[in-house]
Amino acid sequence: SSLSKSLGLPKPDAQMKALWDTGATVTGISFRVVKMLDLGPTRKIEMISGTDTKEAVDVYTVDLLLPNGLTLFDLPAVEPPMLGRKELGPFDIIIGMDVIKIGDFAVTSENSETWFSFRYPPGKHIDFLNAPPVFRG
Repeated sequence: SSLSKSLGLPKPDAQMKALWDTGATVTGISFRVVKMLDLGPTRKIEMISGTDTKEAVDVYTVDLLLPNGLTLFDLPAVEPPMLGRKELGPFDIIIGMDVIKIGDFAVTSENSETWFSFRYPPGKHIDFLNAPPVFRG
């Protein structure tokens, strides 16, 4: 994913690694993103992390360009202190349910490869429970 401060990208190398996180309520950006894009916070909110730790975090307004070409303008994004630390992996963006819920998000597997896909606008529901079983020989 790429972030931008305005309609265009600030520079060609602004692509960043993102983690699509269904356990995150909101989208988050790292301190590195804040500095790279010279963002200023719009407000502070109290956030509860996955470890039930409560802390005040800055909120920024960003434009998020997804790999499928969809751009989300004026998206609020928090700056959780743990994002961007090496032990959490090479991610600068967490895409949370605030983004995931506006489209269709699917995880599928074939030939021992797991893929995920996101589309907007959303289409029809996928119901694996009532689908006929698929057997492979």
